[in-house]
Amino acid sequence: MYTLLDRFEEARHAGCPLGIRTTVNHAIRGEPMDHTEIYDSADRKETDKINTLNEHLSDAEFLLKKNWTIQTIEFKLNMIDLELSNTYNRTVMQKVEHRIKKADSISRKLIKKGHAPTFENAVRTLNDIVGIRVVCLYSDDVYKIAELLKQQKDFTLVNEKDYIKHPKKSGYQSLHLIMDVPLVFYDTTEYQRVEIQIRTVAMDFWAGVDNQICYKKSPEDIKKAEKDLKMYSSVISNIDRQMLNLRKKVENSFQAPSNL
Repeated sequence: MYTLLDRFEEARHAGCPLGIRTTVNHAIRGEPMDHTEIYDSADRKETDKINTLNEHLSDAEFLLKKNWTIQTIEFKLNMIDLELSNTYNRTVMQKVEHRIKKADSISRKLIKKGHAPTFENAVRTLNDIVGIRVVCLYSDDVYKIAELLKQQKDFTLVNEKDYIKHPKKSGYQSLHLIMDVPLVFYDTTEYQRVEIQIRTVAMDFWAGVDNQICYKKSPEDIKKAEKDLKMYSSVISNIDRQMLNLRKKVENSFQAPSNL
């Protein structure tokens, strides 16, 4: 006879959590269990939420506003790059990248923060739906770029996080500016929020390696790599300092008066 205990044993060996209503109902009826049914209802609800979120993120007006925000900031960055390059007679920005966060990434972040994965929660709680990354050669240029961005009269600084002076526990380094950019249309002004990350080439290299090694890996695998990644982050910091000192040394040698 197929008993309730048999049902629970089957669920346990399948790796399914016990005490789920679907499991009990199947057991009481004495029916063979399809393990996927346990999760089907919850999975469908989760999938529906993500699909709805994706619909909002794919909305033409939403994308038009976000792309306008990106273009506005990139224009400012191009002007800043031109000003700094002319002032110091060298290349300052190596590259500028942008992205609009995808629905699955937004959903994971909201759930991690304890929020339901809805469009309303995304707009209300996330600062990095629009992200822009600026990569430069030297660490002092990071702060020059940030300062000129903060001087823009039409931008509002919401928050600043300096992960260069105070790296994350993982070793991650970058300067983050959360800014509101005004979108004016007719007689209305709507502020678009954006996260701007500014970092050196060395910091960007470390972040890329960290992302590749840790992305979608098990906690055990990530833990194995954490110690080495943090150590290499310190190496990256030393390289940045040495390169900055080398640049200053070369600049000073050109400025030194000739003895002739």
